[in-house]
Amino acid sequence: MYSNVSGRWNNAVGGKSLYSNTTGVGNAAQGFATLYSNTTGSNNLAIGNTAGYNNKTGSGNVFLGWNAGFAETGSNTLYITNNQQTPLLYGQFSSDPAANKLGIGTKNIASGDTIAVWNGARLTKGGVWTNASSRELKDNIETLSAEDANAALEALSPVRYVYKNSRDEAYVGFIAEDVPELVASNDHKSLSPMDIVAVLTTVTKDQKAEIASLRKLLAEQESTNQKQESTNQQQEARMLQMEMALAEVLRGQSSEYQVSAND
Repeated sequence: MYSNVSGRWNNAVGGKSLYSNTTGVGNAAQGFATLYSNTTGSNNLAIGNTAGYNNKTGSGNVFLGWNAGFAETGSNTLYITNNQQTPLLYGQFSSDPAANKLGIGTKNIASGDTIAVWNGARLTKGGVWTNASSRELKDNIETLSAEDANAALEALSPVRYVYKNSRDEAYVGFIAEDVPELVASNDHKSLSPMDIVAVLTTVTKDQKAEIASLRKLLAEQESTNQKQESTNQQQEARMLQMEMALAEVLRGQSSEYQVSAND
């Protein structure tokens, strides 16, 4: 604390730690040149060589690890890392629970998110978890066949259960050890909901296509029936005409016979 003027309740352990501090209070620095540039910032914690090095006026920061938060100049941030580029954990502290933020391998956290992961997965403030699903992260992409999906769905056995450490709330779902290989994890101890959603989506699409095909066949059959009914009606009309014509002929012949007999 070479430059300290009126700062108090500071703790500096290591060469040039809190070197520039003048009036900052309540800071704790351990390691070479930790919080080196801090002047008026207060209530910062830095552990690790050059952690929080460029922080001058920021307060309420937590820097853990070599070079943690080296270039950070703001307040109420968290860095757990051992490099200057990509922190293992990055956070933003707030007394408002909805304003707290945590980044895992990233510092880019959208305003509407509470947790962000480097691969794109995130948890919104509303409590909705979104899985990372970019094509850039995937390989060996193949269409899930209806045959495989139907077989997997047939093998799924929904159950009711409670967790051993939380017996006061019941759940419905599946047992990881019992699901078919198509949706099983490598260790058969956990499940990805999206795997089951993919199975259900494929089966639903297959059934929808089958229903559409049946509807088409039914429509064609109805069309055929209507045509046959029209043909039958036409034939009945012709038969009626022929019967009427025959009756007329017979009446004529009967009249002629009667006239001949009278003569």
